[in-house]
Amino acid sequence: DVGFEVEAATWEVLLERAALVVAAEIVALEGVQASEAVRLEVAAGDREELLHDWLQTVLVRVQAGFVPCEVTAEAASATRVVATLRGEALDPRRHRVHGEVKGVTWHALAVEEIPGGLRARVILDV
Repeated sequence: DVGFEVEAATWEVLLERAALVVAAEIVALEGVQASEAVRLEVAAGDREELLHDWLQTVLVRVQAGFVPCEVTAEAASATRVVATLRGEALDPRRHRVHGEVKGVTWHALAVEEIPGGLRARVILDV
């Protein structure tokens, strides 16, 4: 398993940063071009569930061969996010693949308010 924490001033930015961490765990994002766009919408019951489902949705896209290098959350609440991922198709000749991430776990998953914003804690099953 691999864990990470992300901090941001806003919920939107936290979701963007966390999505890029998940993608970077699989593929080095250096050299990935923002030549294609994929729009995603995810809804859930609360903030933690949304974070989990959002990251799992991003993970599935990366597993399917789309590598995002930019993420923009156009709208986000505690129960819904609408975002655009910009990137390109995975090309093993150009992109350095780190390894496989099987899923986003629920173990120790947390979103907490901190001075100046939010912090999320996520553990990935690798």
